Amino acid sequence: MAVRFSNVSYIYSRGTPFEKKALSDISFEAEKGDFVCICGKTGSGKTTLIKLVNDLLRPFSGEVSLDGRSGLLFQFPEDQLFAPTVIEDVMYGPLNLGRNKDQAREGAEKALLCVGLGPELYDRNPFTLSGGQKRLAALAGVLAMKPSVLVLDEPTAGLDFRSSRSLMALLHRLNTDGVTIIMVTHEMELAQEHAKQILVLDKGRLVLSGSAGDVFSQRNRTVIEKAGLELPEPGSSL
Repeated sequence: MAVRFSNVSYIYSRGTPFEKKALSDISFEAEKGDFVCICGKTGSGKTTLIKLVNDLLRPFSGEVSLDGRSGLLFQFPEDQLFAPTVIEDVMYGPLNLGRNKDQAREGAEKALLCVGLGPELYDRNPFTLSGGQKRLAALAGVLAMKPSVLVLDEPTAGLDFRSSRSLMALLHRLNTDGVTIIMVTHEMELAQEHAKQILVLDKGRLVLSGSAGDVFSQRNRTVIEKAGLELPEPGSSL
């Protein structure tokens, strides 16, 4: 079992006038090598859930279990990049895991190669890269730490069609190699094409879970629409 949520709830600003229950009694399991898509409108609890996977938040009740190391790719790469050069940014994680400089450099170069960024970009300031390149550099920084569970928050947001297809092909290869993928997305066609398991959140509750064929069946149309989503077109894909 890669990830398990058992009756997990989370409350923001507990005990204050701004108290808000973000998640209520969430339970699900992701096996090693699963590709899980989390869907729901803004405010449904998606980002809170993935922060719990990565131990950025602790549940107020229930239990989160993780087998191995997880890595999180933020929705906006600017929130993740900080070093003066691309190679230094990607080396940061491995160095903090105790690897020496040569080992960190080797791991960073392999990760950059994996995402398709070449040596000509190593000494560039990451903030001078294109939007798509920034996202790939941030992803390389996560992959350099060799996570067994890769968590992504809207990774295709703002990308053009070609860049989205390229990124999803990369995630598919990583998944085929055994990396468990947990991805937040608002694109139902993308979830339909790639997910082995889909979770639909509505107002902090898990209202649907299962395969794409099950979740997106006509019998669930009312639940999907109430959650602020639309069924993907039959046979459609990103």
